[in-house]
Amino acid sequence: MGGTGVRSLVLDFSQLFMSAFFAGEKYLKYTTSYGTSISGCYIFLKTLFNYLDTFHPQRVFIVTDTGKSVYRRKLYRDYKKGRSAFSTETQRREWQRQRKIIYDCLRVSPFHFVSSTDVEADSIISFIVRVMSKVGSVTIVSRDKDFYQLKAFGAEIFDPVNKTFLQREDIAKSYGFNSTEFQYEQLPLLIAIMGDKDEVPGIKSLGPKFCSVLIEKVLKNHPHLRSPKEFLDVLSSMEWGGLQKKVDLILDRKDEFEVNYKLCSLLEDDPTLVPSLLYNYILEEKKFDMDVFMNVVRQYELEVVIQEDILINFLNGWKVELKQSSYPELYRKANRILEGLRCG
Repeated sequence: MGGTGVRSLVLDFSQLFMSAFFAGEKYLKYTTSYGTSISGCYIFLKTLFNYLDTFHPQRVFIVTDTGKSVYRRKLYRDYKKGRSAFSTETQRREWQRQRKIIYDCLRVSPFHFVSSTDVEADSIISFIVRVMSKVGSVTIVSRDKDFYQLKAFGAEIFDPVNKTFLQREDIAKSYGFNSTEFQYEQLPLLIAIMGDKDEVPGIKSLGPKFCSVLIEKVLKNHPHLRSPKEFLDVLSSMEWGGLQKKVDLILDRKDEFEVNYKLCSLLEDDPTLVPSLLYNYILEEKKFDMDVFMNVVRQYELEVVIQEDILINFLNGWKVELKQSSYPELYRKANRILEGLRCG
């Protein structure tokens, strides 16, 4: 995790804790003195401290949500609808119980813990990346392909399973593209055509193979192409020969395509997000009391996981100064967006 300025680490809580929970159920039986399982909590905190020791960040942002997005559900009512990772209701309740333990620990931790009921975690992470990339380097730990487009802002994506930083070739392969001649900010255009796991429907019959053709024939020659409208204009202006019927599928469904783009793009703000409030929170130094933190950790019998030397090294990294006055343009932009929301 190199670069100059502030080193920020962004963790996708839902994905990381879900992995920790299921790993705990399968491989590790760690219980309290009362016989209650805390295996998922143990693995999550152990993993968190490993990341602190590996990346040496000066800011850690742990972001979660309730699985709902007011903005995207208005665009498409089936967005992330009906997804469940649990085989039984008992398993889901056990996950909720252990998640609450971690929430209690994170709220009094020195890490910036951001939780929302209306704004999707992806949108919050996007905002954090765009702000913190202005003042230093950002590493996102997640296997969620939605974040690949944030490499457009200079973010690094670390795969927590393969333990590698993803490169352009890895990203192309993950989508099934046989070309790497795309810009990261153009990925939403391609996802809007193919669809994705979040129930973004895509355009029927058009998949990675056709998108690879679009990369070579369109995006490669128009590296600054970003907006759906400009993309559609370019498609309609070209001769496609035997591919014309497939291109017409997009042109005939341009409204559907534009909605898909809004569903999958993280390049702009979710309009339900309050940017200036989040801006203030992520730049300020979080108030932290070691005694309070350790008392909560001991309450749940998780103190064995806490590596105080690593925690102290992280706290020493807080000495980097961040002031709103250093970034007046960004701060004014956040306030303009907020005023627009108030007037809307």
